[in-house]
Amino acid sequence: MGNVKPIHHEPRKIEQLSSELLVAGAIGAVKGAVIGITTGLALRILSPTYRTARTQVKVFYHATWISMGAVFWAEKQLLQFEERTMREEQNRRTKLLDEAAERGIYLEADQAASDLGLHKSE
Repeated sequence: MGNVKPIHHEPRKIEQLSSELLVAGAIGAVKGAVIGITTGLALRILSPTYRTARTQVKVFYHATWISMGAVFWAEKQLLQFEERTMREEQNRRTKLLDEAAERGIYLEADQAASDLGLHKSE
């Protein structure tokens, strides 16, 4: 690809993704904590095995729910970000091709890819 960087390597996109993932991870961690606390209380009431479990086991149980929630929500946000980025890039390319066609410039596939910055010409 030469010196051309993909759209998702732009510093602005990386900062945006980082902030979105932090927010989504925090939301997922809170949701996981709610599930962990709720089920932990239910297990404490209903399960003699859980009641007699050591503190380390209970902490592990809650930490698992919290981390699982954070990871799942961050992954969901990442997929949404990728989809949105691909849609924006497709719209940008379509707009450039439409503008070129309006000016009477009809690009071949390789030339269009080069003009749109998809690969660097030799």
